Amino acid sequence: MNRMSIIQSTLCAAVSLLALHPSAKVTAGEVTQPDILLIMPDQWRGDTLSILDCVGVTTPQLDQLAGEGALFRRAYATVPSCIPARYGFLTGLFPQTSGVVGFRAKPITVPTLPSMLSKAGYHSVLVGRNMHQLEASGTCGYDQRILGSTYIDNDEYGKFFRQMAPQTGGILKLVNTMGI
Repeated sequence: MNRMSIIQSTLCAAVSLLALHPSAKVTAGEVTQPDILLIMPDQWRGDTLSILDCVGVTTPQLDQLAGEGALFRRAYATVPSCIPARYGFLTGLFPQTSGVVGFRAKPITVPTLPSMLSKAGYHSVLVGRNMHQLEASGTCGYDQRILGSTYIDNDEYGKFFRQMAPQTGGILKLVNTMGI
C-alpha cells in the first residue's frame, strides 16, 4: 500500500467515523458531511484538558468540542518538533522520508490532507501562524488561509484583531505590553 492509499484510507475512515456521530445530520434525499476541526497547537500535551480531569486546567470550550465530537486519546506525532510534525501531518510522510527533520521546512510538492478534503467536498481553511508555510508550497491545498502570528502586526489576523479590539493597539503591541 503506498502513502497516498494510506492517507486516503485514513481520511475515509475518519470521515466515516465522524459521520456516525449524532451531530452529523442526514435528511431525506440529502447527505450532509460532518464538520471536521483539526487543532494543532504548539507545545500542548493532549491530556491537559479539564474534561480529562487535569488538575489546575480549565478548558470549557475545548471540553465541549471533545464532548460533542471526537477526542483522540492515543494520537501521537512521529516527531516532537513542530515543523516536521506539521509537514508529516499535511503530507502523510515520515520525517525520514520527507527529509524534514529539523527546524527548516521545505516546499510541499505532494498532495496534502487539505487538498484531499477539498476534493471530498469540504472547504478547508488554515487559521494560524505563517512561519510553517513556505511561499513555494503555495496554499498547501487549503481553500482559504487566514495567516496570523504574534510577531507580525499587519497580517490577516492582526488586521482582524485591530478592528475588533482597537484599544489594544494591535496584537504585536499587546504581546509586547504583556511581556509574552
